[in-house]
Amino acid sequence: MGRYQIIYMEGNTARESIVMAENRTAAEIPFRMAGKYVTACNELPRDVNLFIGRYPGGTVYCDRNRMENGDYKRLAFITNAGNVFYKADMSKLSPELIRRIHTDARKEREKFMEQFNRLSQIRKYEVIMDHLPAKTFLDAVGKPIDVVVEKYFPEYIKVV
Repeated sequence: MGRYQIIYMEGNTARESIVMAENRTAAEIPFRMAGKYVTACNELPRDVNLFIGRYPGGTVYCDRNRMENGDYKRLAFITNAGNVFYKADMSKLSPELIRRIHTDARKEREKFMEQFNRLSQIRKYEVIMDHLPAKTFLDAVGKPIDVVVEKYFPEYIKVV
C-alpha cells in the first residue's frame, strides 16, 4: 500500500488529492470513473507523511509512518524562540524537510524577537529565567536584571 499524489482537472482548475492505493493504476481509477482528467499521479516517498503538532512550548515534527514508544517518531522540535532540536539522524531526513524545518524556525525566531523586543527589562528577565535549564538558572539567580538579560539571552536564543 502506497501514498499517491493525484493531480486532476476539475473544469479549468487543477486540484490535488492524496490517496492510499496498492499501485498507481488503482490510485487513478476513482478519479477517471468520476470523469476527472488526471494530469499526474506520483507515488510519495515514506518521509512525506509528516505530522506537525503545535504545543505551548513549540512545534514538533513527526513521521506518521514510524512509531516510537507508542507515538509517532519525532524528527525535530522547534521552540517558540526558534531553536531547532533534531530528534532523528539528520542524514536520514530529506533536504526538503530540513529546509522546511529551518524556514519554520526562522519564522518562529522573527515572531519571538518582535514580541521579546517590546517587553520591559523586568519582563525579559522573567521570560529568560523561566526558560533556562536548572543549572544555568541557579547560576543566574541573584544577578542584576541587566546582567541576566545580556549574559543568558544568547544561551536561551541559540542561533539556528
